[in-house]
Amino acid sequence: MVKIIEKPNSYKVKGISVTFLEKIIIDEITGEEIFDENLEQENDLKLFNEYRKLNGLLFPEKIKEIRLKFGVTQVEFSRILGLGDKTITRYENGSLQEMAQNNLIKVCEKNPVYFLNMLRSSQKLKESISTQAFNELFSKVSNKVELMTHFSLNLREEDYTINKNGIYTPVQISYCILKKYNYDKMGEMISHLKLQKLLNYIYSYCLTLWNYKIFEESPEAWVHGPVFRSVYEMYSSYGYKNIDIPEDNTNMLLHDSNLEKLVLKISEGYGKYNARELEKMTLREAPWKKARERAGVREKESCQEFILDSDIKEYFKELLNKV
Repeated sequence: MVKIIEKPNSYKVKGISVTFLEKIIIDEITGEEIFDENLEQENDLKLFNEYRKLNGLLFPEKIKEIRLKFGVTQVEFSRILGLGDKTITRYENGSLQEMAQNNLIKVCEKNPVYFLNMLRSSQKLKESISTQAFNELFSKVSNKVELMTHFSLNLREEDYTINKNGIYTPVQISYCILKKYNYDKMGEMISHLKLQKLLNYIYSYCLTLWNYKIFEESPEAWVHGPVFRSVYEMYSSYGYKNIDIPEDNTNMLLHDSNLEKLVLKISEGYGKYNARELEKMTLREAPWKKARERAGVREKESCQEFILDSDIKEYFKELLNKV
């Protein structure tokens, strides 16, 4: 006859004392402890998970969840992160990860575009598979990152009762972003390039989810992505430098608190990406590509073709249906 009891025990893990409830099998006749390999493995996992809690490390199932979001295998994930081929397999099976690797995986979850850029430049992965296989993997991950990026905000029309009769200029919305943006939370200021990309997504969301053309002005398909000309004329003098926070100007206020909340929600949702990451995102999107195809321009050639509202709606609705 045996019984299983739990008692608190402390062990050293990577030099840190960790206490947890350890399961032990006891022989009820002799009172002696009985070794059981399966129970020992269960206890090790509980010990390591307690260590993870104390140190803010990802749990094995969370690492697996992040990997599966990108649609890559354990070996592919390891190679993209620059780790040994079996590293992610060990982590998902319960082995403790180092803090540096843990933080790298967290960054990939928070910033999917960062992971895509790591995949793009992964020499280790490129050398291990054919060019065709790499291109197919990159295309698959790109599609997943696109979905993760655009619809992580979970915006719903009923959450924002905005006045759709209000027509604003891109410069007005720029003022709202620059004036009200949570710079401390986002960790950086806004450049002209980044501002243009934020405006593009505000315009696209309003058009697609609210059927609301917030600007009379439409974006143009410039070399570095969609651009609102009036904002270019206003802020191009900054070049690649950050734009100063504007002075108070009552004439630039939106006078619609729900619209302001929506503008800031979208701005901060996309604001976690830097200007170059946002640029690369817009260059992969069909509305910008179609406008340049209509204009018949080459990759780095100047273009002033307007991006059509119908193309924006079609593209974003198709993405939304995939979520």
